Amino acid sequence: MSSKKISIKDLSNALGVSVSTVSKALNGYPDVNPSTRKKVMKLAKELQYLPNQQAVNFRKKSSQIIGLVLPQINHFYFSKIVESIVELASEDNISVIVRPTFENLEKEKMALLELVKLNVDGILISLSDETRFPDHLIEISNLGIPIVEFDKISKLSPLDKVVTSDRDAAKKAVEHLISRGKKTIAHLRGSLLSQNSIDRFLGFKSAITDSGLTFEEELVIQVLPNNINESQRSFARLYKKRNDIDAVFAITDIAAIAAIRELKSQSIDVPSQVSVVGFSNWQISSLTTPRLTTIDQNAFEMARASYQKLSDNIKTKNNYTSREKETIFIKTDLIIRESS
Repeated sequence: MSSKKISIKDLSNALGVSVSTVSKALNGYPDVNPSTRKKVMKLAKELQYLPNQQAVNFRKKSSQIIGLVLPQINHFYFSKIVESIVELASEDNISVIVRPTFENLEKEKMALLELVKLNVDGILISLSDETRFPDHLIEISNLGIPIVEFDKISKLSPLDKVVTSDRDAAKKAVEHLISRGKKTIAHLRGSLLSQNSIDRFLGFKSAITDSGLTFEEELVIQVLPNNINESQRSFARLYKKRNDIDAVFAITDIAAIAAIRELKSQSIDVPSQVSVVGFSNWQISSLTTPRLTTIDQNAFEMARASYQKLSDNIKTKNNYTSREKETIFIKTDLIIRESS
């Protein structure tokens, strides 16, 4: 076959029919004679005709592209999110442009502007730890571009959201520790701005106070959730001051594993002396010694619900800015293993 790209005009000339007739036949219009449609489709297949996708998208006023903005990609949970959304989108013949922000607000703003310039049909975003006010999201949404926040969100934004039931999950994790007879429970929390960090802290605090135990601010420390060495150093400083700690609830599995590593270095047995519970159910949590008790966030369900909500918003774009937005909560499971 010639390397020349076959056009609708080429098909039209070869068949002796108008360009509009060929176009209608290719796009399934009912007012085309069935025999003519059959000839058009047969020749298009023989000549390996490919539609001009940019022209198709322009006519449909759609790019068939969505943007996916998230804090990290070298992260077990977020990598599963990316994998799942790309797979779901491919089933609808939609491409996904992935932009990591590395927990940086300016990179987040730049990623969003780039996606707007690329004429994406909609955007899925999980916010950076530096994002406090969602003004940049609202500006883009006001352009008529549907945005769905997921996992790390801002409660200040009037956008659709899909989130883990962080507060309930954290409370469930701490209640599990209390049921094991633990009374002096430390919490390794994340950023003071991140909503999931805030909600997991509130769940921790609620479980403590509801059980009749005394909430002690000294037992709550901020760590870098996905930096094992820094988290270990932070926990070591806390344990040096409070070696009466008999349990730890950490914001992530990495922070939990950091605590276990520090306890082991001091010959403290886990879980008989100190129990540890993490959050996320990363693959590594089942490979540690002892294997880590943790909260499973259900990454696929998070991805599925987020993608479906964005897809619905794109399909009903004219009503997107006027309708009331909703928050969808994804349920979690407590995975009990040897660390508690």
